[in-house]
Amino acid sequence: MEINLMGLLYTVKLALHYFRRQPVDSDRDRCLILKSSLAGYVDLPGSIQYNSSKFGVRGVMRSLRRTSWKENIRVNLVAPWYIRTPILSQKVQDFLDGKGVGFALVEDCCRAMLFIASDPTINGRGIGVVSRQHAQEGYMDLDLDDYKAGLYSEWQQVVLDTAGILVQ
Repeated sequence: MEINLMGLLYTVKLALHYFRRQPVDSDRDRCLILKSSLAGYVDLPGSIQYNSSKFGVRGVMRSLRRTSWKENIRVNLVAPWYIRTPILSQKVQDFLDGKGVGFALVEDCCRAMLFIASDPTINGRGIGVVSRQHAQEGYMDLDLDDYKAGLYSEWQQVVLDTAGILVQ
């Protein structure tokens, strides 16, 4: 929690402080990319702190995306799936392999970040870095942070219509 969420909050605070001090012009794109995990989208039993912290990162993005664009600051997040790195022991990697879990690639995580950074129209999106068996590019717009219809959409609109009033 201290690193994954609290560290992120301090970093966001500093980034926004310095972004706001930069001049706004058409040649300058201010883009903040938060690093989460697909554990911020799916349940991960037995990993309460990690799962909670990654859901928290998603909450930070969802909150900032509604206001930061007014200051010409884009906020998005990258949410990787399992990636073969030293953070996963060989035993864990072997277990996942045995269960047929496809791994995402580090290179695709980098490409996802470049995709966000290079397109000034992308704001408030969660980009999942996934196995190539699920997305040819190795990443995909999770599209789970937008409620287009139904009860969630109605609730979201009520919150958007009243949030500014409640904070004043």
